[in-house]
Amino acid sequence: MKTFATLSDGNTLEAPSSIKKAKTKLGKIQWRNRNKVHSNRRSGISDLKCG
Repeated sequence: MKTFATLSDGNTLEAPSSIKKAKTKLGKIQWRNRNKVHSNRRSGISDLKCG
């Protein structure tokens, strides 16, 4: 997202830093979720990639 809003007269507003931080945090969380590794020590199953 390059601009937060574009007004009818053509002026653009930059996104507030809180939105930029939230978007960065969401990206990190999504990356961690995609790369999760599930294991089960009792069954002896380790390092199986999910999905």
